[in-house]
Amino acid sequence: MSTPGRALQTLLIAALLLAGWWGLRTLQQPTELAIEPNPHQGPITIHQLPALQLANLQGEPIASSDWSGKVVVLHFWAAWNPICRREIPGLVRLQRELGERGLQMVGITLDLPQPARERAQELAINYPLLLGGRSEIALARGLGNRFQGLPFTALFDRAGRLVFSHYGELAEERLHEVIMPLL
Repeated sequence: MSTPGRALQTLLIAALLLAGWWGLRTLQQPTELAIEPNPHQGPITIHQLPALQLANLQGEPIASSDWSGKVVVLHFWAAWNPICRREIPGLVRLQRELGERGLQMVGITLDLPQPARERAQELAINYPLLLGGRSEIALARGLGNRFQGLPFTALFDRAGRLVFSHYGELAEERLHEVIMPLL
């Protein structure tokens, strides 16, 4: 290959490596929506708390209508995910401290029931845990989780309107800050 051909090939490889690095960097960035869409957030197609009916860890059906009039936090998680496990104690504290004021945490696990039960017991989870599947992955995507990764958190006001969503690890303090004006 001629020298100009090698230079062009080297330049092309460098451009592909840079594009790959940029793509990975973007995937690792947590994203957040607070009223205004964030350019890193996926397309928001669901703006209201949907009518859900999912089984809890005991197999009993739970409907989202049970939380009518409450500030609802949907937390999509899995027992195997260390970031999810790190977030949950903060969610437990917020439910304990703010539940009386109208906060309802809801965990939607995208995992098998047994590992979720074990993790729930280990972490003393004090809010409903529901078993999710493909429909709930699609729900998270509609709420803005363009990467379909975990954890993902969506917050709805008392009227059921989506007001905040976050992909990736979410600090307890940040979630508290967003919840308080809604209570």
